[in-house]
Amino acid sequence: MDTEFNYGVNGGRTELEGRYARLWDAYVNVEGDRMNLRLGRQTIRWGKADQVNVIDNFTPQDLREFLNLSREDRKWPVWAVKSTYYLSDRHVLEAIWIPVFEPSPVAGSEDDWEFFIRRNYVKAVGLRLLQDRLPSHKLRNGVLASRLAYSGQDFDASVSYAYHFDEIPSYNANLSNGTVQAEFPRQHSIGMDFETTREGLGFRGEAVYTTNRAYATFDRTVSGLIARKPTLQTVIGADYTFKSQTYLNLQLTQDYIFHYEELMQPLRYKKSVVTLIRQPFFHDQWELEFQSRFFLSEVDSFYRIQLRYDFLDDLRLTFGIMIFRGNDYALFGQYRHNNQGFFNLRYDFQH
Repeated sequence: MDTEFNYGVNGGRTELEGRYARLWDAYVNVEGDRMNLRLGRQTIRWGKADQVNVIDNFTPQDLREFLNLSREDRKWPVWAVKSTYYLSDRHVLEAIWIPVFEPSPVAGSEDDWEFFIRRNYVKAVGLRLLQDRLPSHKLRNGVLASRLAYSGQDFDASVSYAYHFDEIPSYNANLSNGTVQAEFPRQHSIGMDFETTREGLGFRGEAVYTTNRAYATFDRTVSGLIARKPTLQTVIGADYTFKSQTYLNLQLTQDYIFHYEELMQPLRYKKSVVTLIRQPFFHDQWELEFQSRFFLSEVDSFYRIQLRYDFLDDLRLTFGIMIFRGNDYALFGQYRHNNQGFFNLRYDFQH
């Protein structure tokens, strides 16, 4: 069991925002000589890229606070059946069935991290927000995914396929009756990834072709103001740890929208650079970290600098600042009013 308590300050008032307990990983694992079967609630992560991941798109992640959590902490468990068959010492075939679709949790109305597109439809355009249109709980609406992976001495790679729903909602605007409703389009995703090392330098990459991705459009002749287009996303990166223990990680991401239409809100072709630098000092008791992502074709960027101090092996304090730049429709720019300072105090209990 994982119990989470939220305590927030909003509009000058301090209030308890919610109390609830949620079931995290809870599964039965059956192992054979060449096959492993896992049934129950489990967290599934695919992909080799570490800062930006594109093939891990068919299970949810917690987006209620956008990037305030690490990718590992954002991943959300699902009820699933996962089978792993070992074809050889180096080849593994994995198959996953998720009987009930679970979308990624996102910020609600009036929250600081609410998507601008929904906030704009409701406040600026004046549309009435309807309840989310989730797929019905039927067998035909299950999520299926499979992956064939190869693991060598210094090279790992896999090819994958997923038949799934988009985890992040798109907002269907009905101007005739003045409503907007979140929906989750059905998609096919074909992906590949790899990872290798050469003399301490790590290389990794991912690519995925996804059908029926939803994009906002200003063309009022398009139903729901949503254009659905196939998209190719790629990530390639490298990382290295210097003798000074400075860790450097660089990634280049590229998104390309097929059958692009001029009145669509995003650009047809987008590139971004992702940077992560860590420098420990004072015998690893302190660590300074800088992380950023900026798009090359538009003003849209995110920067975070933080300092970590380990009081004890089990007690850690982290504090820093986070800055967003861009316009209302940009990935990071929509949160440009959320620039903030933060701190986190963490204690790990020993068992």
